[in-house]
Amino acid sequence: MKLKLSVTKGDIKNGGQAQPDNCAVARALKRNIDGIKNVSVFVNHAHFSVKTNKKFATYVCSMPKEASNFIRNFDRGLAVTPAKFTFNFTPIAYYKTANY
Repeated sequence: MKLKLSVTKGDIKNGGQAQPDNCAVARALKRNIDGIKNVSVFVNHAHFSVKTNKKFATYVCSMPKEASNFIRNFDRGLAVTPAKFTFNFTPIAYYKTANY
């Protein structure tokens, strides 16, 4: 799944440093993907699960270099500005559950 993502001023302002599930990029993912669950964004990769009907799928991607630099600077408390990144997520698991 190719995803073009815009990280906004609001994502940056409300995101938490060194919080994989609440950093600026994670917040942008949550804003842009319906049914998203369990988001984790790291310097070298990101993954999330998404619910569609009663099924879930888990996706993962290697972090683009520009996004890695953005995350590294954000986590260090350095100034970052709104940015756009393109991610190539690959599904790695599909599963069915009633308790998610």
